[in-house]
Amino acid sequence: MTDWANLERLREKLLWSARRALGGQTPASLVVYSVAGDQVQKRLRLLAQFDEQPSEDDLEDLACVETEIFSDFFDGVSIKTEISIVAPGEELDLLPDGMAYRRPLN
Repeated sequence: MTDWANLERLREKLLWSARRALGGQTPASLVVYSVAGDQVQKRLRLLAQFDEQPSEDDLEDLACVETEIFSDFFDGVSIKTEISIVAPGEELDLLPDGMAYRRPLN
């Protein structure tokens, strides 16, 4: 059961869940993956930012990631995954509860 009253624990659990879910199925063109939890609405926002249009395989991987995260928060939660494309040098738009993944810089 998720403790929605404890914001810090919620953030920690969400980051842990996203990092675990991304392990082994991180799309190659994914630049950054950030997360946010809304205590009042019991809603999770996930933002995947790519450096090119994601392929069908990338989208399937993201669907699996979302499903795994949902399984950690299933008690009355809704999840919304957003996808954006970032151009080289463009500032990243990070969600407030943390960055679960960032592709290593070359």
